[in-house]
Amino acid sequence: SFAGVLPVAYIERRGMTMGKPELMKLITGIRALIYGNAGETVTIKIGGHDTDPYATPTWDVTMTHTIGTTVQCDGFTQRRYVALRIETGTSFQWRLDGFDIHGEIGGEW
Repeated sequence: SFAGVLPVAYIERRGMTMGKPELMKLITGIRALIYGNAGETVTIKIGGHDTDPYATPTWDVTMTHTIGTTVQCDGFTQRRYVALRIETGTSFQWRLDGFDIHGEIGGEW
């Protein structure tokens, strides 16, 4: 902590194409493997961009993941280039060991 204040920390992945950069992706949820103190939270955001994988993403869905309780965060967005951001909620210490993105590959736009 910074003098007892919770620090702002996040991990972010932008421009994910799922192997098909020309197609839209329909994202329905995130299953994150996060370790930390049980009962504390982290925030998960999904979104992306439709024309540029390097552009700042638009965050369409914000979900709360409770460590030790939440199995999957359900959300809904459709983007060509998918972005995921996991940030500190109430947890001082947390670790992301992996994640699965649930969804479907759509058609061209």
